[in-house]
Amino acid sequence: MSDPPTLERATVAELQALGLFGALDDDVLGLLADRLPLLQVGCGDVVFREGDGGRAMFVVLDGDLEMVKRSQRGHDARIAGPADLRNHDVA
Repeated sequence: MSDPPTLERATVAELQALGLFGALDDDVLGLLADRLPLLQVGCGDVVFREGDGGRAMFVVLDGDLEMVKRSQRGHDARIAGPADLRNHDVA
């Protein structure tokens, strides 16, 4: 079992590197960086599950993400993986 996720803060430089935030100036990015927690997860950790409330947005700063959907028969089907999500800022 992996360690529990650690909360830190994103940096202005990390946010600047994402196209999603590219039009924002340093002051606004600083405000975001101060308020947005950085969630570090390990390989195989579940970030959210289908049906969870949609009150958060996740931005992948580093690493890969895989999205899997469970069928009605209980089988997992990969719907997106690292190659599908590369060059997309929001996953």
